[in-house]
Amino acid sequence: FRKIAASTRPLHWDMIDPARMKYLSRMPVTENVVLGDSSYFLVHGTPRDPMDEYLTADPKAWESRLKGVDADYVLVGHTHTPFHLDLGRIQVINPGSVGQPRDGDPRCSYVIIEDGQIEFKRVEYDVDKTIRQLKEIGVTGDALALSEVVLKTGGKSTDE
Repeated sequence: FRKIAASTRPLHWDMIDPARMKYLSRMPVTENVVLGDSSYFLVHGTPRDPMDEYLTADPKAWESRLKGVDADYVLVGHTHTPFHLDLGRIQVINPGSVGQPRDGDPRCSYVIIEDGQIEFKRVEYDVDKTIRQLKEIGVTGDALALSEVVLKTGGKSTDE
């Protein structure tokens, strides 16, 4: 997966205009949100390392990362693998991925949280169209081949 990121990064830099780049650079790396009676802490990786820490559904590891976090739900990503951990005072939820799945299911994965109930959902999308778009923007070689496999199979990897 690092190969995909490394080979597509220059394409992203070329595609994003300066105004959008400025907007993206000003976005917070964490966010606290209150909706109704529930509070949410949103982060890509973990509260300890918001951008880069890659942590799976390991309750003990998450307990140590949640010290100082005051929220009912911590919503994370980065692993592209859906999971839900109920740790008592906090629930950690990774909705999975809308692209580059890593759990063996190529469909888009998302979560609905309603009235304290957590429901994981899946929806199919046109993977072949996504692959055509990758080719059109200039993704080639190993990155394209790996992307194709991941998108079509929901590829799993521990090489993150």
